[in-house]
Amino acid sequence: MAAAVLVLLFVLQRRRNGNTENVDGRLIEQARRLQAYNDRVSYNAASGRCHVVGYVGA
Repeated sequence: MAAAVLVLLFVLQRRRNGNTENVDGRLIEQARRLQAYNDRVSYNAASGRCHVVGYVGA
């Protein structure tokens, strides 16, 4: 079990440290970050977790 955890940590760390070599890769990363941000914002708004100042729920 511990060996599986160590392998998983190694793989995740290696992926995180990878550098993008060209402009296309950087543009793809930027688009993915923007899409992830938009997904988080729309999920939070759709789930009703956003609070409006002065609004008292029913």
